[in-house]
Amino acid sequence: MRESPKQHIWFYTRQSLLNGGEQGPYTEQQMIELATLGKIKLDTLLRSPTRTQNKEILAESIPKLALAINQAEIVAEAKRQADYDERKKEQKALAGKKRAAEAVKQKLVRRKENEIEGYLEIPIYRTQNPTQSNKSTIDFSKLEEYSSEYQPISVRQKLRTAPLAAKSLSVLAISSFLVSVPGLCCFPVGIVAIVLGIFGTLEINNPLKRKYGMPLAIPGIVLGILSLFVFLAIVAKRPDSFNRINLVGNESTKVDPRRAWICISYKSVYTQKDERTWIETDSETGKIKFEMDYKGRTDDYVELLNVAKNDLVRLYADRIEVKQDREWAAIGGGHWDPVNQNRSVATQAANEKQNQTKIATEKNNLSSSDPFLRTIRGNTWFGTRSSDQYQKLLSMSIHGDSEAFSKELIGLILAGDAVMFKDGEQVFLRPSFSLLMMKVRRKGDTAEYWTDTSATN
Repeated sequence: MRESPKQHIWFYTRQSLLNGGEQGPYTEQQMIELATLGKIKLDTLLRSPTRTQNKEILAESIPKLALAINQAEIVAEAKRQADYDERKKEQKALAGKKRAAEAVKQKLVRRKENEIEGYLEIPIYRTQNPTQSNKSTIDFSKLEEYSSEYQPISVRQKLRTAPLAAKSLSVLAISSFLVSVPGLCCFPVGIVAIVLGIFGTLEINNPLKRKYGMPLAIPGIVLGILSLFVFLAIVAKRPDSFNRINLVGNESTKVDPRRAWICISYKSVYTQKDERTWIETDSETGKIKFEMDYKGRTDDYVELLNVAKNDLVRLYADRIEVKQDREWAAIGGGHWDPVNQNRSVATQAANEKQNQTKIATEKNNLSSSDPFLRTIRGNTWFGTRSSDQYQKLLSMSIHGDSEAFSKELIGLILAGDAVMFKDGEQVFLRPSFSLLMMKVRRKGDTAEYWTDTSATN
């Protein structure tokens, strides 16, 4: 049987401070590849147990290896030369562009000087020399009628020696920036900031005005535009319901007959107590188990929040579902109670009529007494000591982050920086400059709070 050819292995010494020493073992083909990559040079020391009996020799003494090293150096040198030529070409093109830009700049300067030359009060006459028929020169012999204080200097020399007026800060630019900051809270002020910023940039870009202040005009325009987006976002989210703890939104004004739901899987009845509250009672004893906050309704279900368990509940026509781990799961069956529905429709219509009469009576009482005295409408309105705190809660409400909203509001209430208003509580309006918020003071209290403009009648 024919034996396979013997594989010769090689070692080489790397001259390096960080990773020096002997490297290997490598086959002869791998040594040639290392030489092609430039890792082995002509003066690199090599040894092989089978070829050199572990004696170190130079790489240049091995013909194949020396040829590979020379070819690698030729390729590397050609690459370096190509890179150098490319850089020189780019530098030459860049220098050409700079020269062309400088020529255009000088041409514009000369054109501007020629335009200003026409405004100077020095007599300029055309010479009779045909070779200079296209040039304008100053005939100083015509200046003898002027006093001796006029010296024969050229127009361009006057322009070069004339002092330029110092630049001053643009009033429009600084006004735009100062107005844009309160514009984030008041929409019309944001429009004023945009207009002032635009006129400020036009004034600064005019070289004859000698104004500066672009770092103030640009932020003024940006903040003004931001106020527009904030206003549009608030309008899209129905600002009349922002200050409510229940974040689902207002429902339709038409009467919905779904007011009582009977669970057949366990002995419970869900009944609407008032506009914002439902209760769960035992169907046999009539004892109240839980009070639930009303969240909203669709054509398919009514959504409630069990505050004690912090669970969301949906009542369908045939089942009840609870949200668990971000998913809704059915926990029982049931149906709507048609008897309580009809009775609730009549009761709701009577309550709506009674509420309208109550609101009209309160308005009449207010009109005949203090014009700044108002009455809180509902139990779901809150107030904060700072407008920044109110805007922070408002932002959480806009983004639908109810968990963060509840934590922040509870923390402020515990710290004494926020309060919950009661239905029918009397407050006094305080001066404010916002379309979406107002400042009120509770009757008998010295502290002032920011709340929604829809909180009072």
